[in-house]
Amino acid sequence: MKENTMGKKIRALRLQKGMTQAALAGETVTRNMLSQIENGSAQPSVATIQAIAEKLDVPTEFFFSECEDIDVFRKIGAIDKIRRAFADGDYGRCIYRLEHLGVSDEETEYLWAEAYFALGVSHYREGKLRTAQEELAKSFGHAQKTHYVSEGLLCAIRRYETAIRFIRDKESVSAQDIPQDLRGCMADIDYVKALSGVSDVIADGENGLYARHLAIRWRMRDGQSDPQARMEELNALLTDAEGQQCAVLRYYALGDMEALAKETGDFRRAYECASARLEISEKMNT
Repeated sequence: MKENTMGKKIRALRLQKGMTQAALAGETVTRNMLSQIENGSAQPSVATIQAIAEKLDVPTEFFFSECEDIDVFRKIGAIDKIRRAFADGDYGRCIYRLEHLGVSDEETEYLWAEAYFALGVSHYREGKLRTAQEELAKSFGHAQKTHYVSEGLLCAIRRYETAIRFIRDKESVSAQDIPQDLRGCMADIDYVKALSGVSDVIADGENGLYARHLAIRWRMRDGQSDPQARMEELNALLTDAEGQQCAVLRYYALGDMEALAKETGDFRRAYECASARLEISEKMNT
């Protein structure tokens, strides 16, 4: 280790935390001894270093390493596990480890942004719109701190946030509100654009759940065939959607089923649909 590297590390961390020598010194070391350690005229015992490290909230091993930057030191010991959690799609674990790492640089901010985005989309599909909105906002905040994030991620965040406003707050949505997709197919957003009347294009395949619901809606709108046939189609759709992460679709499909049930005089089914929609609506505020 370079001469007096330990003392320089202690002094740098102390000043970084805005601590005086008197504040850092305690029962284990006097202020005078601490001053000597910092200027290199005294060598501390292991017990002294442990006490200082605890008060500075850093690993004791840092003072015995060749690394002179505490953020770099912390990252060396944790980044592989964080990268592995991210690669495995365990975004909650990735965020947990990033929080405990406490390091902000280009790579960690990128991982924060992508992990929060993935969680936000997952919670959106579960119908937990408030949670999704908060996670997307965090994703955007971290994305602003790194050059690694592409414009595609920023665009995707804005699209989901606009969709959530439309669903939760019943805000009108125009074509200008939803940026062009730079991130590939996102049927979630295409579906909301179609619901809001901005577009009638849906990109999850002819037999995808979103496309099927929109096709039923268009037949309802055009007055094609009888309401009973549309109800059977919606019932099949809801059955196929059960257990899948598409709460938003279920919310709107149940609304259509409720309207058709009222039209045909099936008020029991209308009540059941209204109750199921209310349950999803309450979840949207979590």
